[in-house]
Amino acid sequence: MGGFFINQYSILFHPELDRLNGYKTIIWNVGDDRVLMINRSGYELLKIINERPGLSREEISQLVGLRSNSAEEQNATAFLNQMLAENIIFEK
Repeated sequence: MGGFFINQYSILFHPELDRLNGYKTIIWNVGDDRVLMINRSGYELLKIINERPGLSREEISQLVGLRSNSAEEQNATAFLNQMLAENIIFEK
């Protein structure tokens, strides 16, 4: 498997507004023309992918400090899978 990349049409990072909103932000599924809300944890994962394109799941887990096979890592994996399905990120 390759690394993750952000669909640049799906999310706009704005540090000041993001901070004011508690890092809850909206994302746009371009394919289905749907808007979704993500929480701070999801925001942080997407921000890492945006800042360091091409990272693998394992590299993201290490950067965030997730223990292997922990509930947090499983949640992060589920979130990444959902973002793939929603066309917010892609893997190559």
